[in-house]
Amino acid sequence: MMSRLFSKLPLVTLLGVGTGCPTPPTGPTKPAEPTSVSIQVAPLMATLSLGEHLSFGATVTGPDSTVTWTIKEANGGQIGTNGAYTAPPMVGTYHVVVTSHADATKAAKATVTVTDGTITGVKAIRHLYKGAETAVPVDLSKAAIQALQPSTTASTGYNTYPGMGTAAGTFSIPSVPPGPYLLTVDGVTFLRLSTRTVDLSEYDLGRANVKAADAGTTLNLAVTAMTPWSEFLDDLQVTSEGAGLGYGSLYLGDSNFSPDGGVTSVAYALDYSALATFFGGGGLIDASQGDVTYVTHLAAQPMTPAMWSAVSIKEAFSSTAYSLVNGGNATLGGAFSPVTQSTFSATFPRSQYSALLGAVNPTAKESGGHIYLDAQPGGAAYGNFGATPDLLSVDFLPGNIDEAVSMGYRNPFPSAWPLFGDAEDIYRVQYTVTSGTISGTKWVYAYNWTGDTLAGALSAGLGPRITPSTELKINGNTAYTSPQSGVGTKPILSWKAPTTGTPTGYQVLVYELKYADTGVTRTTIYSVFGDAGFTSLTLPGGLLRVGGSYVALIRARAEPGTDFKTRPLGTSFPSSGADTLTGLFSP
Repeated sequence: MMSRLFSKLPLVTLLGVGTGCPTPPTGPTKPAEPTSVSIQVAPLMATLSLGEHLSFGATVTGPDSTVTWTIKEANGGQIGTNGAYTAPPMVGTYHVVVTSHADATKAAKATVTVTDGTITGVKAIRHLYKGAETAVPVDLSKAAIQALQPSTTASTGYNTYPGMGTAAGTFSIPSVPPGPYLLTVDGVTFLRLSTRTVDLSEYDLGRANVKAADAGTTLNLAVTAMTPWSEFLDDLQVTSEGAGLGYGSLYLGDSNFSPDGGVTSVAYALDYSALATFFGGGGLIDASQGDVTYVTHLAAQPMTPAMWSAVSIKEAFSSTAYSLVNGGNATLGGAFSPVTQSTFSATFPRSQYSALLGAVNPTAKESGGHIYLDAQPGGAAYGNFGATPDLLSVDFLPGNIDEAVSMGYRNPFPSAWPLFGDAEDIYRVQYTVTSGTISGTKWVYAYNWTGDTLAGALSAGLGPRITPSTELKINGNTAYTSPQSGVGTKPILSWKAPTTGTPTGYQVLVYELKYADTGVTRTTIYSVFGDAGFTSLTLPGGLLRVGGSYVALIRARAEPGTDFKTRPLGTSFPSSGADTLTGLFSP
């Protein structure tokens, strides 16, 4: 504020104009407050191959956000004014530096490791037992390890880079140029990746030292005190966490198992090896290793007209003394006893699933739906990675009327086995295949499913969380035309994201439909998994044969708890997927 004296002086006096009077002193000028500047760079660390590109970003606080990008080393590559970096043609460790324009003393540095393009990885089976995880390396010494990249000159449309594996479960593929690639260890299933280090491990239930069951190993089942059997509806299931047998349904796994209606005891010689193989795993049960074996009776439940099957656990027994030896026929016997009942209540929204028929394929039909309530012996952290015991199972007929379910179930399993819910709807498309003057038809099936913890399933509902991919094309033309001939031996499949749900990745399956004496067969000849950026695929030359008939399935997958880039074969909850099917096509 001015002093009273200054406030009373004439304006010209105050300005020192036209009077010859000196300008009054104004005092020293207060210096401006210094502005704090900080800068950060992302990513802080990166591993690139020779000549590979990567965009760096800078975050600046202060009045001036402009920055200068430089490389510390003289031969450390090239970088643009926008942070776009190109790795040099020499291996080594280099540093990208970003400096504030407002304050040259403020800078951030990123470390870049440049390799010769080698892809490295590991593959192990991670056995889950009683909450512990034991990794057993997979012998890759004889595996056909390869990386493939698109090529405009190679006859197959891909350049192939062979790799080498070891018995310790490690592998390496040298000199792979920058960019995405297709990785395979078996020549049939491929993973579209861009990272140079990858873990191909998978989860499996059971002890790491479980022994495989040889053919001829028999489990003699002898159960008593059973609620009267409902023929063609009831089921007995065998589960042993330690042996890796998560799900052993006698109804589904042994076509000869068919007790008479009304019986209250069952004695049956079960081919244990065949049962374990049918359900994808399981070895010898060994009580000396702490294995506990459960036998459950899933009994028929009251059904509505929309259901064609409904069962839930009615009773169970367990044994801590049962063991199997290869070639043996030990008896697993016990009397069923009741288990405390709980109630499962939910709505299966059939209208939401049936509304997706056209998105699956314009000619798709609905086959029906399912709800399962299962226990996960391996724990909820790993998702639904294998076969699991049912507590409740309901099968629905096709239809578009929502169906409320309220059903009792019983849980005889340890509290450490969390419960999860799974809902799915099944669709089918019929294809006609001609061989000369003879033709036949084949149904190919597609699915929409969601698996989640019990709490997650009940809170989010049992409806579809993701819908099928859209704008499915072959060589830029609609892929739904059937039949579609002349697509060439290296057609390009492309698609766009679903209208509902956020996919974390996609899978492409290519089936060959072939007419044989027994009818039309379906064989999977190609499978590729990719992340959310995977929206097109050129089929390699040599895969499709002239005169052959083919169908492609595109599966949109949503598994937000899994990092596909580093653990592409991992699983987690929640997990959902939605399929769409092309029309029949041929080269």
